[in-house]
Amino acid sequence: MTRLLLHAPTEDELARMYWELAKLGAPGAGAQRPWEYEPRSREELTCLAAEMCRYDARLLTILVSWLGQRWAELNPLRLRVEMRRMRAPQALCVVLAFVRSAAVDPELRRLVAYVSAGVLPARPVERFFFDSERPGSRLAERNLGRSLIEYSRWGFLGLERPQTDVFRKTDVGRYDRASRVDLLRRLAKQRGELTLATYVAELDHAVSRPQAVKDARAAGLLLRGTKRGGKWLWPVPGLRVTLGPAPLVAHTARGEARADQLADEQGTLLSEPDEHGWIGVRAGGRSWRLKAASLRVIDADAALPRAPRSDEPAARRRPKAAKLAVVSR
Repeated sequence: MTRLLLHAPTEDELARMYWELAKLGAPGAGAQRPWEYEPRSREELTCLAAEMCRYDARLLTILVSWLGQRWAELNPLRLRVEMRRMRAPQALCVVLAFVRSAAVDPELRRLVAYVSAGVLPARPVERFFFDSERPGSRLAERNLGRSLIEYSRWGFLGLERPQTDVFRKTDVGRYDRASRVDLLRRLAKQRGELTLATYVAELDHAVSRPQAVKDARAAGLLLRGTKRGGKWLWPVPGLRVTLGPAPLVAHTARGEARADQLADEQGTLLSEPDEHGWIGVRAGGRSWRLKAASLRVIDADAALPRAPRSDEPAARRRPKAAKLAVVSR
């Protein structure tokens, strides 16, 4: 069986793909340059474009935007037949996942489910785009472990959010839960505390505030303050907390158990959150493992270094020795 994509696409071949898609109504231009391919159907062209878009993020946007408008014109069975010729059929599943995320249509959901049926995620996990950032670079370190759910569902890592409307600049794509929690934990560890606005901005506003609160709890962070002005702390040993209210659930060697007797007790943190969000706490004369949602901060200032406030009078921000020198004059 002849493979669809024969080699990494050249600039001429990408321009030709833009041109071919534009003929079918896609938001692109391109040019009718020579290439080795002779797609005999829209379905074959779609699969070939899905493979090529791993080399060009702009092509991914063009393909997602076009399919978002013309998906009903495709033959699902013909798509599955052409997918057999793809080196990585998961690439088309990624494209269709973005199309589905951008529209609420039961028929589209059924088409995507049918076309993707039986396709396994890529193994081992790899980056979706071949020209991603260099390993070990600052950008690679910043993006470590982060991925949109449309990529990770099919065994890829990727952060590029294609646009469903290139004129309105409408992005589509959601970060998966593991990526969000990992990012939040790393931000909180680095800074000690942060606001949800900072976290949401780091994710390019791809999550809502209620979802951000759930993520903070899942990451094991503790709320300091209330309402929108509150900050979320990375729990550290020695931090004083109040437990409750009931119902309280503790993690024991035998599994989870109710610990409502601890409601309104005060305790001291013994550890940072583990990978599942359980935190060691000393309360009621015993050691417990509780979730962040069961803990309220008492004296966060004692565990966090306090920087001088910019609105404090200059005299109050001077070291004590400098103040004594002024008085002695």
